[in-house]
Amino acid sequence: MLGRKTSVVLIGVALLVVARQVSIAGLDVPILYDFGVWLERSFRLDWIHLADRRSVYYLLLIPTMALLIAVTRLTLGLRVLGVRSILISIGFIEVGVIPSLLLMAIVLGGVLFLQPRQRHYPLYGRVTFVLSLTAIIMLSGLMLGRHIQAPGIWVMAFFPVIIMAMIAEGVARSVAQEDAITAAWRLCWTSALAFVFVAIYQSGFWVETKMRMPEILVLELIAIIFVVESLDLRLFEDSALARLRRDAFTVVVVRNRLNKGVLSRLGRPASVKDRRLSQKALDGLREAGYRVHVIEGDMNLLRKLRSLIPVKDGIPHGVVINVGYGIQGADAECHVPAMLELAGIPYSGPGPIALTELANRPRMLAKLADAQIPVPEVSAAGLPITSQESIARDERFYRPWLPGF
Repeated sequence: MLGRKTSVVLIGVALLVVARQVSIAGLDVPILYDFGVWLERSFRLDWIHLADRRSVYYLLLIPTMALLIAVTRLTLGLRVLGVRSILISIGFIEVGVIPSLLLMAIVLGGVLFLQPRQRHYPLYGRVTFVLSLTAIIMLSGLMLGRHIQAPGIWVMAFFPVIIMAMIAEGVARSVAQEDAITAAWRLCWTSALAFVFVAIYQSGFWVETKMRMPEILVLELIAIIFVVESLDLRLFEDSALARLRRDAFTVVVVRNRLNKGVLSRLGRPASVKDRRLSQKALDGLREAGYRVHVIEGDMNLLRKLRSLIPVKDGIPHGVVINVGYGIQGADAECHVPAMLELAGIPYSGPGPIALTELANRPRMLAKLADAQIPVPEVSAAGLPITSQESIARDERFYRPWLPGF
């Protein structure tokens, strides 16, 4: 249901629409007719010169496109590459569908072949790299089109370069964080939405209607609020993709690389450890048929897991490989396992209690000794005092529990 303020705005906009229709129909309704006449004279955009309308049309269609994206993602649950469908549609309109698709294939192929993400470039390194590569490919198409007299190739250079770079980066991120099939699936739905937007634009009916009745923009904004608050059903989320992938099992790797997902900085920062699965391990899991995702172990962890790991009949159809070490605070290494215990998601590695025990070496060594497992002797200060030879002899027993020992 809509909130009180939103409902008041909706009623107000509805009155504008009714008043305008009353004046158009010539109905003698007190107040509404005079108000509608004023709206028809003053509150419209069709006075804009025809040469300047193209940019205005884009602005008028953005709320419509945003509403369709919200319905597609939230109500239907079909995954798309953010709002890039709007950007793709602009490219389609500017240079045509076929040249745009050809350019997308070339740029995406180049970015995926060079793999700036797998080279561990930082964000600005990746973005500037992709942007420059996109510009080079587009200029190459311009020169090639001139030499072979192919207008379809030549026109690719006029696709908005920023838009193409954003599309390429979005697809590359989806491939790196999930897999190529998921990225292709999202790109297909994103492109399908772009075709819908192009059809709406080229029909001209909807934009001309909004030129005469700009209040429709507010109605679309209210519709987005309604979708977000009441129609977040995600009816087909992952279902079609799961069938495509034969209901593949999900593996989520939780790591701590960015250390930014916190509300504030409080407590001792976690010690940084080089814990990560190699790209070869991730590729191996994907080749074995698993759906693999890599996410950060921060405050958004549970929200992300909810969308990544499907739950069927109360049983999670996925597992977490925990290589995170926490971000900050006391016993930071326990935070990710504790959140996973809370959510009921199976995971690899020790639980939060075991990690707490491992952090207290004297107590841990005493427990190992009680279990008749060979351990190094410990001084009053809690430090091992055995020789290196003894440690080497016994390390097969305690090394798995003593990180850095």
